[in-house]
Amino acid sequence: SIFPDRITEFEKLAFYQSDRFVGFAVLLVPTGRHSDRFAGMKVATLIEFNALGAHIENAAAALNDYFLKKDTDAVITNVSHGHTYRCLKNGGFFERATNVYLATSKNLQALLNERNIRLEDMVITRSDGDGPIGLGVDFR
Repeated sequence: SIFPDRITEFEKLAFYQSDRFVGFAVLLVPTGRHSDRFAGMKVATLIEFNALGAHIENAAAALNDYFLKKDTDAVITNVSHGHTYRCLKNGGFFERATNVYLATSKNLQALLNERNIRLEDMVITRSDGDGPIGLGVDFR
């Protein structure tokens, strides 16, 4: 599993509308000695977040409420998908300049251009790059 249960700092959330599964989030919340790098603050990393289009706004608001209830000081995330980004912002996340980039081969870029697919059309999150590596947790 990319988010193994043996690493207790992973928190996995599921979002439901009535009894229907509509989305999920995976958080990394360093605890104990792993949280020292944040000077004792409770800092979470949102490493994966996906929800069905019609439910993403409610899922983003529920995610923000979850962080507030857990008394989280800060949440770090990278989101490329434009609609997801806007829903997180509307749900209470603060905007900052992006550091999400995608380098592609000439062949892949030609394919993306041919289909008019832009970076903001893609769902790329922290787990698609280096994932949770180096975020204050021992993965051994």
